[in-house]
Amino acid sequence: MKFGGAVGDISGLLNKLTEAPKAVTDGVQLALKQSALEIHKEAVKSINDVSRGELEKRYNPKRTVVVSKEGEAPNSDTGQLIQSIQFEIDGNTALVGSNLKYAAWLEFGTKNMAARPWLAPALMKCSEKVAQIMQSAINKSIQKSLGVRGLVQGFDKLSKAGSKSM
Repeated sequence: MKFGGAVGDISGLLNKLTEAPKAVTDGVQLALKQSALEIHKEAVKSINDVSRGELEKRYNPKRTVVVSKEGEAPNSDTGQLIQSIQFEIDGNTALVGSNLKYAAWLEFGTKNMAARPWLAPALMKCSEKVAQIMQSAINKSIQKSLGVRGLVQGFDKLSKAGSKSM
């Protein structure tokens, strides 16, 4: 043979390839939790950021509150909505929301009240960040499970050795 090269035993790489899906799944699970937390934080922030609206007397005892404008996130009156916002991971799905009945009324509106969405805008605002979190987790998991840096360095050494022998 005039030209050739030897590639070492690749059984270690093959073993890593079979283990990679679990490492990637674990990384994505962590990213899912981080993403849910980002959406949760943004939803809470949108309610805490007081939007301009009309003053209205409510509650017993009566007090004046600022009612948010149609289409804007609701203003916090009692703090119950913010306190009720939770997230959980169910398999490969992150759930963010509230168990309060009026949370859905605020999000989607009713026949007597226009929507004051707080969750969908939070999701939209975080969508790029969530994509980055997921991409980063997948990349890191693959690199960690396969030892990609080591592979690249190995290929660099192999190509340098090959070019010297020519």
